[in-house]
Amino acid sequence: METYGIYKGKQYPLAQIDQQLILKSTKEEAGFTKYVDVSGKVHEDLFVKEFKRKDLEKVFQLNDMAYYKGEKLEVLNVINDDTEEIELFTMDKRKAEKLGFVQHDKLSFRKTAARKEVELIKEYKDI
Repeated sequence: METYGIYKGKQYPLAQIDQQLILKSTKEEAGFTKYVDVSGKVHEDLFVKEFKRKDLEKVFQLNDMAYYKGEKLEVLNVINDDTEEIELFTMDKRKAEKLGFVQHDKLSFRKTAARKEVELIKEYKDI
């Protein structure tokens, strides 16, 4: 899941820490400052700016999803770029049993599928 904010018509990656919204940029822009991490290191290639929600035009998430055998599922990760294996995830026990997923923990199920077996999509959600 990736979160973004729109500020002055431009899309930026967004991080949320408690009630703070922080836009990130790899280019120096007006009002953005160089990122300083918790150890005090200044990052010359990352710039940040704090915002209030009301100052952003839009905040949204993009989620990696996949259709596998007619079911919509979450993409957990790409396991191997060379073989194009995709790890799928669900918390729906019915779907998991139907599709041959393996139980990962008490509430979640996973399955590795070949890239050619799935249709990858991005799901957009306003937040």
